[in-house]
Amino acid sequence: MSTSRELPPPDTHCFDEDTKRDVWSYSPELVRTMLEAATADTARKCVEVCEAFSENGGEFGYSEREAYRSAALDCRDAIRSEFPAAFNQEQSK
Repeated sequence: MSTSRELPPPDTHCFDEDTKRDVWSYSPELVRTMLEAATADTARKCVEVCEAFSENGGEFGYSEREAYRSAALDCRDAIRSEFPAAFNQEQSK
């Protein structure tokens, strides 16, 4: 489920007096925006997998079933990595 994405150019500029060089970096706001976009993208892909499975009623041939199973496991892993606290609470019950 992991996909690489192009990073936007850094949006914060300053001049480093120690190195006498221009320095560019990412602002917290831009990083937050990039993380929110990645989370939304993962959620959208997982919804597509679930909808496709539901629409078909789970009636698949072996290869299709294995492809959906693999996609579902990828979704599970992506969601767990993005929301670890929710899964850690579940495991402690």
